[in-house]
Amino acid sequence: MTCLGERLRRVPAPVVDAGLAVALAVAVTIGIRVATGPGKPPDALAYACGLIIAALALVRRRWPLGVLLASAAALQIYYLSQYTSTYPAVPLSVALATAWAAGHRRWSLVVTAWYVIGPLAYAVSQLSEETRTPLTLLGDAVSNTAMFAAVLVLGEAVRSRRALAAEQQRSERLLLNVLPAPIAERLKAGEAVIADAFPEVTVLFADLVDFTRSSRRSSPA
Repeated sequence: MTCLGERLRRVPAPVVDAGLAVALAVAVTIGIRVATGPGKPPDALAYACGLIIAALALVRRRWPLGVLLASAAALQIYYLSQYTSTYPAVPLSVALATAWAAGHRRWSLVVTAWYVIGPLAYAVSQLSEETRTPLTLLGDAVSNTAMFAAVLVLGEAVRSRRALAAEQQRSERLLLNVLPAPIAERLKAGEAVIADAFPEVTVLFADLVDFTRSSRRSSPA
């Protein structure tokens, strides 16, 4: 498992972003295709909104908050166009987790609350015109909340891992300021007592004539 993690960390960032964009595009396309609900059937514009959100994953590292807001705007256009419903956590997953990991937690919570409370409030307002029971509405809200919570937990895990890695780098720099690099490496490898033996050593004691008086007259430079 450790070897797999090391290999994944060595994958270039553009490759990771491209893979996430492709996976997100497939997930959104499948979600739009199989989702059922009120509204007109999806057309090219509906799929275009999903592909725009997927394409934004390519620049998520550089502008995490911008990508999140742009993705939320594209998803809102999708819903306002009365297309068939799909879970909002699917297209927003990459942008939401990245923004949370980058520290934009307040904006992430605002977007999450909008897509959890908004649909629920709309469904409640239309309850008298539909046959859906309050229990069904509650189930939909719980499933949406659970999916968003899973995405935010993923973002928190990434943020904690980055913070831990930064703290480890800080500790290593401090250790290298105190000890030579070879000794520091041996300490990190778990060697508790470092005592090297040298069977053949030559020691030279040298006394420089008039060194004390000369050093008094000389500046440090």
